[in-house]
Amino acid sequence: MDVAEFSQINYRGEMVRIAPFQYTDIFKEYINFGAGVPYYVIVNTGEGNLNAQAEIVTLDEPMKYYPRAPLQYDLHRHVAMRHKFSYIDDWFFEIDDAGHPYWVVQGITKRVGLWGAKDMNNLIVVDACYR
Repeated sequence: MDVAEFSQINYRGEMVRIAPFQYTDIFKEYINFGAGVPYYVIVNTGEGNLNAQAEIVTLDEPMKYYPRAPLQYDLHRHVAMRHKFSYIDDWFFEIDDAGHPYWVVQGITKRVGLWGAKDMNNLIVVDACYR
């Protein structure tokens, strides 16, 4: 896992960093096609945590949608198919207070040409475990 893939959120009143697990081997990913990813990691980074420890959370229902997932489960493809006329900028992994995973995707508007200034105009929330 890359540190850049961690999202920093407020979870149950504490600052934590979270990130989903991902398959690193393309063969395992396609062998487990449709099964999803059953884990994410949560690291408590709040005040006084000089030696933060990671906790691996096992989900009751695995995450089907995540970046670089195979075929129709790819997060970018899933959002693009349901929001055909939206520009998609970036996504963030989040959990609610019960620990259920979601992806928050930024929808943007291009203000100056296709590559110039951009404004965020909406948020798209995707349930990571949705069937």
